[in-house]
Amino acid sequence: MGTLEEKPLISVIVPVYNAEKYLKQCVESILNQTYQNIELILIDDGSTDNSLDICNRYKKADNRVKVITQKNAGAAAARNAGLAVCKGDYLGFVDSDDYIDNDMYDILYDACKRSELDVAQIWCIRVTEDGHKLESQIIHDKMGVEDTIYTSEQAIINFMTGNHSMCTKLYKAHLFKNISLAEGITAEDIAIIIPLYANANGLIDIKQYKYNYRINSNSVTHSELNDRDLKLIEIFEELFQKYSDNELYRKLIAMRILSCTQGIINAILKTNQYIEKEPVYRERLRRYYKSEKNNEYVSKAVLKKIRLYLSCRFLYKMMLKVKTRYYHPSLY
Repeated sequence: MGTLEEKPLISVIVPVYNAEKYLKQCVESILNQTYQNIELILIDDGSTDNSLDICNRYKKADNRVKVITQKNAGAAAARNAGLAVCKGDYLGFVDSDDYIDNDMYDILYDACKRSELDVAQIWCIRVTEDGHKLESQIIHDKMGVEDTIYTSEQAIINFMTGNHSMCTKLYKAHLFKNISLAEGITAEDIAIIIPLYANANGLIDIKQYKYNYRINSNSVTHSELNDRDLKLIEIFEELFQKYSDNELYRKLIAMRILSCTQGIINAILKTNQYIEKEPVYRERLRRYYKSEKNNEYVSKAVLKKIRLYLSCRFLYKMMLKVKTRYYHPSLY
């Protein structure tokens, strides 16, 4: 793989908020990479536990670690703070409750180098809170599958229609020039993926499981709404107007608007939060359903659920109640 001096710098950005339970495992999984020319940027997002103390201990012990502190503003703002100071030729992101296998960045860098592409992607696997890996059968089934090359358009489709994350990738740093994540919303990565990948020359998908995504038991059944969820729809509608002349991007964004609107309505029905806003989101869902029911990126299953909600809210709410009680999310 070459000597340390021959390898470019990789900046790894980690937003940290009240992560003391898992932070040590996360940080050490990055610092112990076989790819050692790493700059680790830890952004403490106003933690009220011992997270900042842990960050500062690693900074003192390893000169590759930088620590930034800010008032609580969310993961997007923390990542933007990291982007503002990072010096790497490549960029990576890791969430503070997750961890990575020790050869992940070596594999991703090697993939970028041999393919001469701007983005390399690895696969993630769910782990329990105590670190037990799930989906062992899926891992067995994917062993030996060849890497896949995507054009920038194919990469956008892959990201927008799948269940993917910024954290499973290595990016050429130039892609983030003049690009920042939308702050104050959920799923901020989806909101920038079109301009980000549009500037890339392609993506290589490495079918190895190297990113460990920790399932938080408190979030599996979490359905409460907040202003960040509601603001995401506004961002998507702005993008819908911005890319109205591009049929592919318009269809993908419309698909996401339908999905997010349905998710908000589901949360309203489950929690009775923002119940006064339901008619607004119902009308938005009706409007996009009418215009996008022939959109090939919107699944028939989603259309069927939306049709049920629009035709019989009571029956849909009962179905949602049963599903919430008995359904267990799968990997995809």
